[in-house]
Amino acid sequence: MEIGARDTGELQLVSGEIHDAWFEKADVRFHPDRQVMEIPLKREKWEERKTLKRLLFAKKVSTPVVWSILSVAHVRSYEIQDTARIGSYDIQGIQYHDDTVVISSNVPLTITLKVSGLEVSLVDADELIEDRTGWTLF
Repeated sequence: MEIGARDTGELQLVSGEIHDAWFEKADVRFHPDRQVMEIPLKREKWEERKTLKRLLFAKKVSTPVVWSILSVAHVRSYEIQDTARIGSYDIQGIQYHDDTVVISSNVPLTITLKVSGLEVSLVDADELIEDRTGWTLF
């Protein structure tokens, strides 16, 4: 899967796909020669969830977890505010306003990127990390 965003409407689609994905701060990379920030994400593919077992009001499900790359282009500068300093973070969402892309976490971490234009992409690496199993209510 690959989705891109060049306007705020498309960015909302990307934000929905990466919500609750997680990443390691140490893996965030800025490529100054290309003006690109890349964040490798571990992302659950909810659309490929499979039911393994059903019991009354609950079901056991398996959800594939894959590597994805979130890329932000046209980055002039960036700042990572990390007050938690725990290393692993989830993504709450991504927003764009006044030539600034902001990636936020539910844990106190914010990545602020000053950009010369909005261009964000999310690409699945098609590499399965694991099948996460668990119980859920119908």
